[in-house]
Amino acid sequence: MDNDTYSNIYESGTDFDNVLLRYNFEVMRERLSGTSALEMGCGRGTSTALLASKFRNLHVVDASQKALDLAKQFTPGNVRFFCGYFEEFEPEQTYDSIVMSNILEHMEHPVEILKRAQSWLTPQGSLHIVVPNADSFHRHLGVAMGMLAKVEELNDRDRQLGHHRVYNRERLLLDLQAAGLRILHTEGVMLKFLSNAQMENLGSDVIDGLFKLRQAFPEHGAEIYAHAVPQWDR
Repeated sequence: MDNDTYSNIYESGTDFDNVLLRYNFEVMRERLSGTSALEMGCGRGTSTALLASKFRNLHVVDASQKALDLAKQFTPGNVRFFCGYFEEFEPEQTYDSIVMSNILEHMEHPVEILKRAQSWLTPQGSLHIVVPNADSFHRHLGVAMGMLAKVEELNDRDRQLGHHRVYNRERLLLDLQAAGLRILHTEGVMLKFLSNAQMENLGSDVIDGLFKLRQAFPEHGAEIYAHAVPQWDR
């Protein structure tokens, strides 16, 4: 199971993806509701620790036992971890919030995963989804430099992480709608002009500025956040 779902990149505490995860949490924080949450996929546990500070009852499911063991090192003891594929996971309860951060791009059949996830929500529950954005400035720069043929092309890092696709906003919304979800809100997360290794060398004041500047370029954030609910009557 781990061979298909785990990358050594998750072990790095300095990789810029960890910074992005913290800003992802800042973007979704005010829309996270309720007392119970499910995190689908945990990486090294950066977002798990943040979610644990928000929810009294947090469950985490990941197909990689290595990732779960890594995440446990950074999270409180009251978080419950489950090892299994999303396609097979059967939760013991329903959740007020389900977080899928950097998950859909890994899925062979993302619409089916979205359908399963929404069935695990409480009547007032909602999904919080984050995906890398093909229209990020750094991918457009990659095309201009001849490193990518088009912004949607998988690069070496995408392949190393097991990505099947790179979303843009339109493609993400189409998958959410195909799953029977109603989109409440979308926005970009962080402006990113350079590679992860280069972004790691920028100071926190620059990173904070790029986070604030995302609002001026909503289509070009490094990642896309979407808040969605099932179409059933509420």
